[in-house]
Amino acid sequence: MKIEPAKANPLARPCPFVELPLTWKGSGQAFCEHCRKDVHDLRGQSLVQVAQFMRAHKGSCIMMGPAPKADEAKG
Repeated sequence: MKIEPAKANPLARPCPFVELPLTWKGSGQAFCEHCRKDVHDLRGQSLVQVAQFMRAHKGSCIMMGPAPKADEAKG
């Protein structure tokens, strides 16, 4: 796998908002009240998958991290 310099890396700049003001729309979909954008739930995906998504969807808001638990309440 080729390593890209930070300026070309789609994950080089994390969201500046530590605590996102999310509104859950149901079915695992969320909306960021600060950015006024849909938030794509990429939890449980590999960094390669997240990078591919971000290259295809520049400027999108995402959630990253471990996969949500099956019983996790969403909105």
